[in-house]
Amino acid sequence: MIRIMFLGVFSILLLQACDDPLNVTPRDSLSPADMGVEDIDRVLNGVYLAYQNAGGHVDKVVFDLMGGNLAPPPGREASERYNIMRGEVEPDEGLLQTMWYGYYSALYRANTLLEVLEGINTNRAMEIQGVTHYFRA
Repeated sequence: MIRIMFLGVFSILLLQACDDPLNVTPRDSLSPADMGVEDIDRVLNGVYLAYQNAGGHVDKVVFDLMGGNLAPPPGREASERYNIMRGEVEPDEGLLQTMWYGYYSALYRANTLLEVLEGINTNRAMEIQGVTHYFRA
């Protein structure tokens, strides 16, 4: 009898805990519709940061690797670098996948900034819009 009462009370508490589990405000991002003039510079800084680190460490040396001008040291990641040197590059190679993932996430940030700037008609907003189009090019 005690088990049944405990189970009943637990069930009631469990069902009352979540009224609408899909109605949750994200804690790590904002919708472009929720951003305004005061957020433009912070979003632009995020675009700069994304493009600065977009390709990781690989994009600085991948052309030297492919041309054979740079020999990697032996190690567990050396096989991917030797594949690049031999021209046997697969699209899902870890090194290239990291590089392209970084570029596309930076492009996503630039597109988000352009979306934020759509309804703002100030000189600063037009300047930032030009910078953002430069990054997208």
